[in-house]
Amino acid sequence: MSLPQNQSPILRELNTSDAAAMASLHALSFAEPQQWTADSIRGLMLQPTTQSFALGHNDAILGFMMASFVANEAEILTLAMHPEQRRKGYAKRLIKHFIQLHRIQKLQKIFLEVAANNSAAINLYRSLGFTIIATRANYYTQQIGIKPLKVDGLVMSKTF
Repeated sequence: MSLPQNQSPILRELNTSDAAAMASLHALSFAEPQQWTADSIRGLMLQPTTQSFALGHNDAILGFMMASFVANEAEILTLAMHPEQRRKGYAKRLIKHFIQLHRIQKLQKIFLEVAANNSAAINLYRSLGFTIIATRANYYTQQIGIKPLKVDGLVMSKTF
């Protein structure tokens, strides 16, 4: 999936009609059992505290982020980018958009979880000012070949 030459992806809010496309992209980004179904995505989107944003072109979704905002705290629930669109700054753009949107509403702290072996994501979050505040031992199960691998989950946060 690629963009036409010299075009930047457009940022837009997602709705439940995008759930199937989001689930397909999520499956490209995460191994089982971390993949989310269209039904689980749709269910989250129906929650009044959940917001979902995408970068895309026409109807194609190149990447998306789902987050929950309650009172003055937020949690990034998931962030998925099409493999061909990684390392182009698009994930950072989605996170910055969410932060700017909620700083007006007095966002004080934002949390997320990331697999300890996902160095690209950890570096992205650190570049945005997130720090590791906790480790969840053996939190993720990742399928490596035929053998499942247990991976720690890192809880990261950013305070404003």
